[in-house]
Amino acid sequence: MAEFFIDLLSKTEEMTPELKNVVKKTFCGTLSNNVVSLDCGHVSTTTEEFYTVRCQVAEMRSLYQGLEEVCVKDMLEGNNMYTCSQCSAKVRAEKRACFKSLPDILAFNTMRYSFKMVTMMKEKVNTHFSFPFRLDMTPHMEQTLIPNKGKETENLEGSLEYELIGVTVDTGTADGGHYYAFIRDRTSVKDKWYSFNDAEVKTFDPSQIASECFGGEMSSRTYDQVTEKFLDLSIERIISAYMLFYERVPTTLNKDSDGAVDDITIMSAKLATSFFLETFIHAKEKLNIVQWVEVLTKQLDSSVP
Repeated sequence: MAEFFIDLLSKTEEMTPELKNVVKKTFCGTLSNNVVSLDCGHVSTTTEEFYTVRCQVAEMRSLYQGLEEVCVKDMLEGNNMYTCSQCSAKVRAEKRACFKSLPDILAFNTMRYSFKMVTMMKEKVNTHFSFPFRLDMTPHMEQTLIPNKGKETENLEGSLEYELIGVTVDTGTADGGHYYAFIRDRTSVKDKWYSFNDAEVKTFDPSQIASECFGGEMSSRTYDQVTEKFLDLSIERIISAYMLFYERVPTTLNKDSDGAVDDITIMSAKLATSFFLETFIHAKEKLNIVQWVEVLTKQLDSSVP
């Protein structure tokens, strides 16, 4: 799923320069890797772009712990002291990754698969891993974790608060399974959630996110014919979230941003129309095109500010 997502964004970026800009603004963030010299105060920084944030699940209990692991602090001291790039001296240092800038849509890839050296096989990690409906990224930002870089850090655009808008779910094992998704409809007044499972689309109760997506164990009862008693068992859930999608909580738009919003709306309409026509042309079963156009038009009308 994660590989497909990255490939989809890459192919979209290649379509036009305008689409590349839209994709980067929407999905691309920047991670900074910092080495802070404790003896001379110098900070060495390298940056890298990301489209998904990889979060470990094994030995983690929540997305919060996964983010802490991404931004964990490593001490460089003793025999492992850092050679400062500014003064060329061996110094004690702290090494830490943190987020420098964030996209409008923040995607997480939960690492639900691990390779076992004992069995030499890939296994699915079914342990409990929770995530919130609302996420504050402030504790994981560069200006928070590297205070002495405050003046150098670029001004951040937009809020650091995010809301959950989609979850892709995997059911099965490391050898095979099935993907489906829970997606929040942000265009509806009632803010409904839907389950998208192949051809079946139906409303979904978001209060069931924990039982449907967190993994972990569940209780079960079975009848033992030998003892003629019911036994309580705990079995691992094979259903768990694989990718999480969060959308930036919007701030009040100013007049200068109206043009950017219009440009994004136009580009979204062009992309949706192009996708519709390509899909219709290559579809084996030609459904009623009038119904397709009505659905597309309804969605475009509802997305106009």
